[in-house]
Amino acid sequence: MVSGQIPVDVVGARTATAPATWGQRTTWDDVQFFLPEPQWWFVIKRSVAVPDGLGLDGVLEAVRELASRHEALRTHLAQRPDGLVQWVQDGSRLSVELIEDDSPDDDGAPAPLQRHIDTTMSQPVDHERELPLRVAVGTRAGRPVTVVLAVSHVVADVRSANLLAAELAALLAAGAAGEPPPAHRAAWQPVDVAAAEGCEAGTRLAAKALDRFRRQLRELPQSVLGEPPPSGPVSGRPHAQGATLRSRAAPPALRVLADRYRTSSSTVLLAVTSALLRTMAGTRLYATGLICNNRSERMLRHAVGNLSQTVLATVPVADGPFEALVAAAADAALSAYRHGRFDPSAHRAAVGLVEAERGAALDLDYRFNDMWSAQPEARGQGSLAEPSLIRAAAADSTVVRFDGNDRDRVAFFVETFGSADELVVTVLADARRFPAERLPDFLRGLDAALVGLTERPMTVAQVGGCATGS
Repeated sequence: MVSGQIPVDVVGARTATAPATWGQRTTWDDVQFFLPEPQWWFVIKRSVAVPDGLGLDGVLEAVRELASRHEALRTHLAQRPDGLVQWVQDGSRLSVELIEDDSPDDDGAPAPLQRHIDTTMSQPVDHERELPLRVAVGTRAGRPVTVVLAVSHVVADVRSANLLAAELAALLAAGAAGEPPPAHRAAWQPVDVAAAEGCEAGTRLAAKALDRFRRQLRELPQSVLGEPPPSGPVSGRPHAQGATLRSRAAPPALRVLADRYRTSSSTVLLAVTSALLRTMAGTRLYATGLICNNRSERMLRHAVGNLSQTVLATVPVADGPFEALVAAAADAALSAYRHGRFDPSAHRAAVGLVEAERGAALDLDYRFNDMWSAQPEARGQGSLAEPSLIRAAAADSTVVRFDGNDRDRVAFFVETFGSADELVVTVLADARRFPAERLPDFLRGLDAALVGLTERPMTVAQVGGCATGS
């Protein structure tokens, strides 16, 4: 049960108002599309253990320091006639929930803290009236053991959530050791990012990205997977259908292949996905959205805000050695990342112009969200390295299908998560153009291709054939 609330006053250095950043505007629009129905990604949660010996006052002081340092955690947003606006005040009050969480409920139900995370902390944020940060402290016998941060995705991307969790852990550790808090790393706050986007250099950056995007749109086929389908469900089921692969063979295979091709594991996954779609759907140009974290500039590397944007990458999928497709995927990804910061309004207008020229809607609902490769542990050695051990581990891979819903704007989404020793790949597809019964074949083919590539060179057709048994 909730044991109570404690107000925490946080104080910043300034009060400021600015237009929303490009990243904030992109995620704001995505959230508005799905409201009022909550989606799991609306709020990003992170849990941090409280070190032994640190009492509640020390925990609250660490939370106060964290919220005082980062204006994103004290930012309000609202849609105005002239656009989305953000503002931050130099002082705010945060309510911290205290939840006694000493044991699970009967019958294996979630413990009180987890129930609170799944319900209250996961609700959409009213950005005009609420702070975008929610904090809960789990206690046992009154002693704090866990701090949970829940921050709205509109104001923070996944990288920011990870930075916040790491910084809070450092603040808690310093408090437990009786040491001063670690220094705050210099970084732009969201209003600084908005100012940079609105200046002359930001205008040039957006113009270059827009020029590239226009060229891509004019080169695209009407649809990567053929003609867009009519609306409506498929055989009484939602048109969005999904499947999930869990593989312990894939992580070591990806490390081996990334070393072999002198590229990233994400590029290898993109190339394998492209080869599978070449065989299964006849795709000759894989046009998909890649997440770009946009942190190459020094003042953005440790910034807390919503910097990530989804940028279009186009991978030409030709027959021939798979190694050549890896090189093409690397070039496509690099081009995308170089143009990852852009004005979403200008890009929407560009889509509208090309659609008017063609007299038909463009089919752009493709995503390749490789969150696994972005984790530091993905680059670890893991427990397997030899091809024979990797193949043996593949025997334990599993694939499970699931229903999406008819509100999902989806043609073909690939998303990865997992740990150092397990890759979790979820595919969500429009079953009206990519049959749902073929999704398990796609995922098993991905797993088999990664294993096979560690053992021998393969062509694009051979990699694609892993999904069809050919």
